[in-house]
Amino acid sequence: MQPGVSRRARATSRSAAPVEDTTKRLGAEFRSHKALLEAQFSGERNVLTSRIEALEATAESRKAQIAALEDKLEKAYGKVQDIANRAVDAARREAITVPVRTPNEGTPK
Repeated sequence: MQPGVSRRARATSRSAAPVEDTTKRLGAEFRSHKALLEAQFSGERNVLTSRIEALEATAESRKAQIAALEDKLEKAYGKVQDIANRAVDAARREAITVPVRTPNEGTPK
């Protein structure tokens, strides 16, 4: 036994080493777990960012397709209108024959 050192002080010094070891071990585990979570989060963020970019590109592509289809629709509507106008004009020009009686002819029998 060391002179001048109380029993309590000796007990505290003996229990301090395991506490310090445990503290170091828990700190290392925490840092390791934190690094793993940060790496996982970073990977997920990259994947989601890529998906967002792909969806934005798809949306832009769809907008361009819609604009092209709207243009084709307008042109088709114009052609249909032109065909309808031609049909109406042709019907007006068509001669309608009506039987006409001449004075030489008698009354129909």
